[in-house]
Amino acid sequence: MKLSMRLFKRRHRSGKFFWYIEIKRGRRYSTGCEVGKDDAEAHRLFNKARKEYLAGKLSFLTDSPSRMLLADFAQEYLDHGRRTNKARATLTKDEQALRYFLNFAGSQIRLSEINRRLVESWLASLDMKPVSRNTYFRHFKAALSKAVDWDYLKRNPCQGVKQLRDQEPPPRSLTVQEIEALLAAEEDSRYRTLWRFYLATGCRRAEALQIRREDIDLERQVILLRRTKTKRGRYLPIIPEVAEILEEIPVQVGRLWPWQPDTVTHHFRITAQTAGIQARLHDLRHTYGTHQAGQGMAPWILKTLMGHSDLKTTQRYVHLSPADLATGKNGV
Repeated sequence: MKLSMRLFKRRHRSGKFFWYIEIKRGRRYSTGCEVGKDDAEAHRLFNKARKEYLAGKLSFLTDSPSRMLLADFAQEYLDHGRRTNKARATLTKDEQALRYFLNFAGSQIRLSEINRRLVESWLASLDMKPVSRNTYFRHFKAALSKAVDWDYLKRNPCQGVKQLRDQEPPPRSLTVQEIEALLAAEEDSRYRTLWRFYLATGCRRAEALQIRREDIDLERQVILLRRTKTKRGRYLPIIPEVAEILEEIPVQVGRLWPWQPDTVTHHFRITAQTAGIQARLHDLRHTYGTHQAGQGMAPWILKTLMGHSDLKTTQRYVHLSPADLATGKNGV
């Protein structure tokens, strides 16, 4: 089958223009992949793709979509994610989900050979907790949805596959005593300010670590979070407790806390062990949510402050721990 490639620019729903490489199979063109907004970079990638095809390195493109190997599609999908600046943690889950399926089904399986029964058998074979299996399933399903968008598949074989049910415990919040023990056990003052910031704002791990000095607007008394889980920026109010924390951080250029997310999680785990408490870093966010709900904050306000896209998620924080029920007080 003769292969034709072309580069074109298309306007995104956001109003911005992006470059795409189109691939023609027979009489039909289909969008192969997005190559960014920069004109020079888009043309460079397009020329590279043409050279690789002429050298025989992209020979799978000449096959009909139904003959494409999952392994070839996986590489294209992951490359697309890197070019579009997908979050590193998301890319890692994408790669792991695709690798788990390839290990189960075999490296030579074609996209057209994947069906609902095979996906359900794969999920059943995963030796991990239901919540983890569901996470990898969602990433695998998202990848195959992109295969449909790119005209490699007519429909997503994951449609109709039900996720495994798991009895999820309510969010755990730290008690006043546990918070005091945690802060007392932390020897690094910069990390201590970070733990206090999470408790005072309910930020997600990555949201706090992205904050730069220029994101702090002291005149309006807000902090701008540019990149969030919901892909929408939001503002954090600088309440007195937050203002006190910011004053303790040395003046510098760039990010307030210059660490990678995994580094912060590892350090927190060690500090919690030193303090003699069973806690995860995300429990600091849970503690904020539970405390604010317990103080009577309106759910829709808490939803905005925590950056939830669904009010049902916020309502998970309206709960009391067994200790709270015994004392009649909130845990914080």
